[in-house]
Parts: sequence; structure tokens; C-alpha cells
Amino acid sequence: MLGFLNRIDKAISELLHKLDSKLVSMILYPFALIFNPSFVIVPICLVYAFNFSILKRNQENSIIQALFYVFCIICNLVMTLVTKKLLRRKRPIFIPWLKNKSSIFRQKEQNCSLPSGDSIQAVNFACNIIFSYNQVNFIMKFFMGISIDYDILEMILIAFVILVMTARVYFMCHFTFDTILGVIMGYFLTNFLQTRFFDTFSHNIFRVINAIEI
Repeated sequence: MLGFLNRIDKAISELLHKLDSKLVSMILYPFALIFNPSFVIVPICLVYAFNFSILKRNQENSIIQALFYVFCIICNLVMTLVTKKLLRRKRPIFIPWLKNKSSIFRQKEQNCSLPSGDSIQAVNFACNIIFSYNQVNFIMKFFMGISIDYDILEMILIAFVILVMTARVYFMCHFTFDTILGVIMGYFLTNFLQTRFFDTFSHNIFRVINAIEI
């Protein structure tokens, strides 16, 4: 049964693996790159900017949200590395004759394939944005002139996660199931961390910030 599902997964993934479009490559390139360790500062800054500029929260709260997001990144990364070691699924073989598809992603990915770490981090990012949004109540949103709608924000973040998943399969770093499992794992771990640890985390960070100011 597992062998059959594995063959189905690879057959579906090959549809994207063999797609060779300059336009698609240009569109998906940033989404394949955003959670690369070299650019980790970008999503962290986006979480801070979303809280400070869009939600109009004060600097302390914005910093706490960004630092908690860093905590979630680390926890999700540990889960990713441990799971890859346990499952040991090999990555797709790069197809060298494709002209419009960069091989840089596949060449640098030397560890195992399952789950997709980028997909885990994409849903981690999305969950932290939604978490920040939900902390600002309706009355505050009204009086502070926060106009962004929850449903629109949710659709944007879902589209973002799907584009990251698609990009990782398109550039032959993963099979489709790798990204699906990554999203599921990232969603549950991030929500667990937010439910169980955010209050304690934010309280301790507030104490540190107040101590520094004194």
C-alpha cells in the first residue's frame, strides 16, 4: 500500500518536475527562496512590520511577536531535522536538460526530503501572522483604523503557503507529499507552541525589556 502511494506521489510530482517554463520559474523563484537560511531575517522582519505598521501595536509588543516567531522557527527546525533523520526519504533526481529551471536549489539540498522544511516554515509564518491579528480585538481594530479583513488575510496567507509548496516541488527539491506533510506538521506544532508557551514567553520578555530600560 505504501509503495503504491509512493508511486502515485512521484507521478504527480513529476508533472511539476518536468514543467520547464521561464515565466513559472520567475514567479515561483522568490517563494522557493524566502525560507532559505540566508534570508531568515526577511520573514522575521515581516512579522515585526505586520504588528508595528499594520496592526499599529507598540514597539515592545511587536518585538515580542517577532521573537516568539523566532522561537517557533527554531522548534519547527528541530522537528524537521529529527523527522528527516527518521524517515530518510531521498530527494527527487534533478533533470539536467531543463533550460528555464534553476538547479541551484536542488544542488544545495543534500539532506533528506520528507518533510519539506520550507513548507513547515511557510505555515509557521502564516500561523504567527494570524495569531498576531487575533490578539488585537475588534474594538481596537475599529478605533485604530485597522482595515485589513480577516478573510482576505487568511486567503492571502493560504495562497502564500500553496505557492511555497508548489515552488519546492517545481524546483525538484521535494515530492508533493513532502510539502503536504510539512504543512500539517508545521500547523499543529506552531499552534501548540502558541497555546502553551506564548503567555509565559511574552511575560519573560517583558521583564527583560523592562530590566534593560531601568
